Amino acid sequence: MDLVDFTFLLVGVVVIAVVSAFVVPPGAQAFPHVLFWSWVAFGFIYLVLLKRSRFGTLGYYLGDIRIVNIQGERPSIWALTIRAMFVVVGPLNTVVDILWLTTDERRQALRDKFAHTYVIRTRAKPMGQGAIVYTTYTIFAVNFLFAEVRPVSGEAG
Repeated sequence: MDLVDFTFLLVGVVVIAVVSAFVVPPGAQAFPHVLFWSWVAFGFIYLVLLKRSRFGTLGYYLGDIRIVNIQGERPSIWALTIRAMFVVVGPLNTVVDILWLTTDERRQALRDKFAHTYVIRTRAKPMGQGAIVYTTYTIFAVNFLFAEVRPVSGEAG
């Protein structure tokens, strides 16, 4: 679903470039700034505000998924901003996700660990209550402390 959203963002950049070319006078030095800040605003609206809304992004709609915080509620704008900042690394983020998700028992992407979020099916029902525990991960020789939901002892998971 990231591929759908990434494609939509690329189309958005092209549209912004075309519109900016008509709005900004030819040869103006402001053109790169207008283009950059327009794309940042578009990315923020799409990857943060729209993901937080009840509608979700196009990729989330097609994948029938939504994003929740560690308590299972709608995540904060700050959490989604942290998560969206991983877009800066672009396609490398997809490679990291593939490598990370194959070894993570919670199937939680690295960007979700930083943002304290989970991507779940839209119609997912809670399996029960879980405990929020803090786990240390060492990534590139740096230690991080992430909050995770673990099943209460005696439950499957």
